[in-house]
Amino acid sequence: GYVHYSASEYVEADEKEYYKLIRAKADGTEFTELCTYQTTMGNAMMHGISAENFGRVMAVHRGLAIVPFYDYDLPTLMTDYTPNTMIIDIESGSYHKLPTPNIDLTKTTYGQGDYFLYEDWLYYTISMEHSNNFKSLYRYNLVSGATEKVDISEKFTSYAVIDGCVYYSTPTKGEAPSKLLKYDLESGTVTDLSEQLAIDGTPFTNAVLMWNGEYLIIQDRHYWTGSEGIAAANKDKVLLMDKD
Repeated sequence: GYVHYSASEYVEADEKEYYKLIRAKADGTEFTELCTYQTTMGNAMMHGISAENFGRVMAVHRGLAIVPFYDYDLPTLMTDYTPNTMIIDIESGSYHKLPTPNIDLTKTTYGQGDYFLYEDWLYYTISMEHSNNFKSLYRYNLVSGATEKVDISEKFTSYAVIDGCVYYSTPTKGEAPSKLLKYDLESGTVTDLSEQLAIDGTPFTNAVLMWNGEYLIIQDRHYWTGSEGIAAANKDKVLLMDKD
């Protein structure tokens, strides 16, 4: 019965920007500031997110608000900030940052906001410097606080977590199409599902994956293949795949 959202308020008197989590009753009769989770100097724009993962700017999961933000305190490859994630308890208003894994963050772009929530886990990626956009997949347990690396060896562009499996798409290389792979978190086995997506005989490319609880939604973007000929010959499409 509530809408939760992140908002900013610039106070001209002290020239600071205050970033807050707001709870509003759906009928508009109640409005509560749950917490101010970050304060910055000046009118800074802070809610950037990886363009390939639109739609995941904020989520509420198991009583926690998951909010991407720009972290000025982490070592970074960026000019002055690193994308990170704030985890906020929506009842108490207490909050903490997504803990950093035991890696050299000066050689990564960390916590880019392309997170995925499944059961007690928050999944997120880290991109490594000078590795042709190679991303590693990590997960953080919202209950125990443990951080683990998910053992995916292939390069991937997008992913979703469904029923204990990670579905992920590989990048397109020239004429070679992308693949859709399923990684079983318990057994470690990998299954290739690519043939299921060759609609009208056309393989899919550069997919962006989303999950709505019933269907895996796959945006197939031929425009980004790097070949104008491929893009001209194949229309972009949206595919729906059920979990079976």
